[in-house]
Amino acid sequence: MADEPKIIRFVSGSNDSPLAASARERFNVAADKAEVNWVALEDGDERAPDLVIRLIDAEVSDSDSLSFSCPVDNWDLSGLSDEAALAQIDSNIASMMIRLIMQGGRRKPLAPAGGTIASSSSSSGSGKEKVRVMLESKGRRGKQVTCITGLSLSASELDNLASRLKQSCGTGGTVKEGRIEIQGDNCDRVLTVLVELGYNAKRAGAPSKRR
Repeated sequence: MADEPKIIRFVSGSNDSPLAASARERFNVAADKAEVNWVALEDGDERAPDLVIRLIDAEVSDSDSLSFSCPVDNWDLSGLSDEAALAQIDSNIASMMIRLIMQGGRRKPLAPAGGTIASSSSSSGSGKEKVRVMLESKGRRGKQVTCITGLSLSASELDNLASRLKQSCGTGGTVKEGRIEIQGDNCDRVLTVLVELGYNAKRAGAPSKRR
């Protein structure tokens, strides 16, 4: 059925490690907030997963390797304290939420009052939230900043999207008062990423003139 969630399973590289259970709980909380149609299963659930995340938190030999018929990602947590390992898991899950949304894992629109998010079968243009991308330099001592406005997202979703854009542009950025600011003139790249994510994003303001 189309509404059936996809399944992810977290497994640990060492016996009796609590990290897999913690990662599962954290993933399910993040997936619920981001409204992606994925679920992390309990260890006793025998349904076939669509993706396995292997948490390498100790030295693992080849004989310890597990065999799965689906893709397997390895998250290397070896040498990290419990606190640092959980922080790394949270960071990886945040990045994964962006990737799952890009791959069509979202069940509901980002903005419930703004219509539907774009899909391969949707008509272009009307009814979607209007996201604007513009280049600003006024009041910034000549430094250029790419600004994204019109995003109807929660604080955590804004942070996740900002991280995705910064990674894609290879630069820094921040979230201020509900809008995302990316360092430098990255309007074209930001527009490309936003359109890929399904936003009705357009350039605002006049392009910078170069002589």
